[in-house]
Amino acid sequence: AVVSTQSTGTDSGNNRVQVLSLDGRFSHTFGREGTGEGEFMEPCGVAVSPTGDLFVCDHHNHRVQIFRLSNGHFVSTFGSFGSDAGQMSYPSSIAVDVAGTVLVTEYGNDRLSVFDSFGRFKMCFGEEGNDLGQFLSPNGVSVCSQESNNARNRNVKFYVCDAWNHRLQMLEMIV
Repeated sequence: AVVSTQSTGTDSGNNRVQVLSLDGRFSHTFGREGTGEGEFMEPCGVAVSPTGDLFVCDHHNHRVQIFRLSNGHFVSTFGSFGSDAGQMSYPSSIAVDVAGTVLVTEYGNDRLSVFDSFGRFKMCFGEEGNDLGQFLSPNGVSVCSQESNNARNRNVKFYVCDAWNHRLQMLEMIV
């Protein structure tokens, strides 16, 4: 696992990512407005993978972009607008667990999509509503624990900020 010596945040109004040292000193920035590689239309969520890659939710481009945290170089992107498997509608937050599983909340689809560390779609769950496991504009996700239940599967517990239901849901999945 990589231990980061930097902190990141999105600067949505300027369509860029800012990278700071852990003591708050400016390191570098990358990105600009647009639809191409390394360009953003309101970046809004970031997560660092165990390998040190930075995953960024590109809200209005309906995708996630991956960069090298150390220098901001573009690595790849995944997702496109829609509600089918692997598509997204306004991705708003992201978390990456210790095995590289990527969890993305989708404000527009009222769901959580799950991808592997290369952006390959694994599953999605949730729908519009106010019952357990349903969402109204989810806009935050955080992995809280995980454990192996055998050689092939892991139980991952995570929290989802369910904005318009005014609650925080703790959920669990097997990956």
